[in-house]
Amino acid sequence: MSARILLVALGGTIAMTGTGRGVTATMTADDILAAVPGLDRLGVTLETVTFRNQPSASLSILDILSLYELIGSRQPYGVVVTQGTDTLEETAYALDLLHDGPSALVVTGAMRNPTLAGADGPANVLAAVAVAASPAARDLGCLVVASDEIHAARRVRKTHATSVATFASSEGGPLGYVVEGIPRFVNRPARRSRPYPLAGCSPAPTSGAGWTALPWGRTEERQPASDHKARPHDLPAHERQPPDVHGQQPHYLAAHEQQSPDVSYRAARPAHLPDHERQPPDVSHQAARPQDLPAHEQQPPDARSEEVRPFDVPAPGARLPGDAGASVWLPRVGLYTATLGDDGELLDGFASALDGLVIAGFGVGHVPSAWPERLSRIAGRIPVVLTSRTGAGSVLHRTYDYPGSEQDLLRRGLIPAGFLHPYKARLLLQFLLSRGADRDEITEAFAAEG
Repeated sequence: MSARILLVALGGTIAMTGTGRGVTATMTADDILAAVPGLDRLGVTLETVTFRNQPSASLSILDILSLYELIGSRQPYGVVVTQGTDTLEETAYALDLLHDGPSALVVTGAMRNPTLAGADGPANVLAAVAVAASPAARDLGCLVVASDEIHAARRVRKTHATSVATFASSEGGPLGYVVEGIPRFVNRPARRSRPYPLAGCSPAPTSGAGWTALPWGRTEERQPASDHKARPHDLPAHERQPPDVHGQQPHYLAAHEQQSPDVSYRAARPAHLPDHERQPPDVSHQAARPQDLPAHEQQPPDARSEEVRPFDVPAPGARLPGDAGASVWLPRVGLYTATLGDDGELLDGFASALDGLVIAGFGVGHVPSAWPERLSRIAGRIPVVLTSRTGAGSVLHRTYDYPGSEQDLLRRGLIPAGFLHPYKARLLLQFLLSRGADRDEITEAFAAEG
């Protein structure tokens, strides 16, 4: 019996055709497969779904959650996801954090669109299907296949803007190669990422091909929507109140730290205040929403918006498409990169709108000497993760000791991310915060993933 492989198309360069002024995503999953020679020789049964058709820069975490829910409902032997390469390393890692079954989950794309000579999409799809059908690819989590190389989602990075050899794994190299159509693995990761489903996504093992279904948590387990409507960063700047250092401490503070004056993680979100202390929002300065305008001033809806909504920004508590009752809290986690001469003046304002912060420091985890005091204050309110902006190598722990060094920052409460890239550290922190992780759990997770 042949292996059943599900190919899900999300759009991207691999699915683009010309418009006269450039290219845009128009091809379906069946169109993509039709351009791939040699599929019949793989001896697999292929099913297709055109799930999205948009540039990968416009994908959201909710898209990825919905994608994984779809995959779980189909229970295939293996899966190939095609998408744009701009965010491929991030979506692959997000899927890696969700997937805890044995089946191969492979993500691929293309650097040259189908209108160009030497388009790489067909070869990448052929190799990806071969890997998804291979027993050797099972129990490895999410994989990225491109240019006949097989990469672990946790390691892989897009390293070049235009080269077809853009994907590389600086920490350990590829896991293997596709040689004459056969996946050959030359190394295996010491461990795979543990699953970190977002809050409201409680994975429950299912029979069959080893996929995990994603039943969205019971109503009483979900955080009420009212807890997300009045957070300071959801309010106009003129309505935000300065932090109250005597306010309630957020859930991600470990018990022993809640009594410590040094690492308080105290929050001043209105949602954490008793009902009688919350102030109603002042809507007088807010722009009128379309539904608030008189009927004659409202614009007719765009029929295309129901099918493809490339510029939606998922809000906290945003509902999953296709799910009638569930909502997922998506914490706001920001990434701030250290650059020469930055005095850190922007840090406080930036962090005030966040639930968590990732710092991409110089080298092994260093920042300008003007930053530590600011970062110390921020780390007393929200979790701050320290990464390296270099894209390869680990944050250190005990080598340098001066203002702004890794030892200085770790003493101030920043959490080291090890080898984990800043982009992926941001995703991991977002998933952890959505689950209600405390400081100890966050630290442990980064030690394991990094």
